[in-house]
Amino acid sequence: MVNMGVRMRGSGEGVDGPPYSYDDSWSCEVEPGLMAHVRRRVDGRSFDVDFVDAPAWMPAGMGFSVSDPEHVSHESIDEEIRRDVRVWRREWEETGRLWF
Repeated sequence: MVNMGVRMRGSGEGVDGPPYSYDDSWSCEVEPGLMAHVRRRVDGRSFDVDFVDAPAWMPAGMGFSVSDPEHVSHESIDEEIRRDVRVWRREWEETGRLWF
């Protein structure tokens, strides 16, 4: 299970508070030309994502937690982020509204 929140542009803080300590980070290409920087908090189950040069139809970043961190990999997190972005894009293209 994944619990997610988004961070609006210019908020300056994480989704649910001030900066945290991290023990892992990586980048992934979400779609052509859109990169995400992913950081795992030291609790092992919470993640923060910043989108580089995100288009106006999506948030600048998001945070989420997983219920079973033992079964999570960089690849599974990357795929979850890609799925979320596809949903956001589809909502924008079909309705002209932001989903968040």
